[in-house]
Amino acid sequence: MEAASHKIFVYDQIRVFFKHTDYHGYVHPYNYLEWMSYTREAYFQDLVPNFLELCQRNIKMVTAETEFTPLQDAVFGDRIVVKIYSENVKRLSFDVLFEFSGGQDGVLLGKGRQRLTFLDADTGRPARIPEELKSVVLLYEKKKTEHTESGGDQGRVAD
Repeated sequence: MEAASHKIFVYDQIRVFFKHTDYHGYVHPYNYLEWMSYTREAYFQDLVPNFLELCQRNIKMVTAETEFTPLQDAVFGDRIVVKIYSENVKRLSFDVLFEFSGGQDGVLLGKGRQRLTFLDADTGRPARIPEELKSVVLLYEKKKTEHTESGGDQGRVAD
């Protein structure tokens, strides 16, 4: 197995509570959409030094698409680990990819994707990705030829 050429951000702060489960005790898929937003924000806040200042600028980040594919069930008490990386980094947009794993054996629970695009708040027109953000996103970009199962740098530190 070949090591990934991109970094992987790992977020391990999600715990499944009763409020996340349905009548049968399984995590309802809509929770993953919320967790995608939480982990994406942690990714940016931890890795982009001036992310809060970037959010105050006139260039706004917009989630244009969101999708999630469940693969296995999670239940009350599970701890969920999310691996995050990027793909399709262009001038105006990029995708953030999420891999959720958990349970006793760390099984892959599901995969998600968000397409983020940028708009000028004054004109409403598309805008370029701010360079401070793009430089970080490029470090975590998975090239189309890489396999998801690949290793890579894992951890909260962006060395």
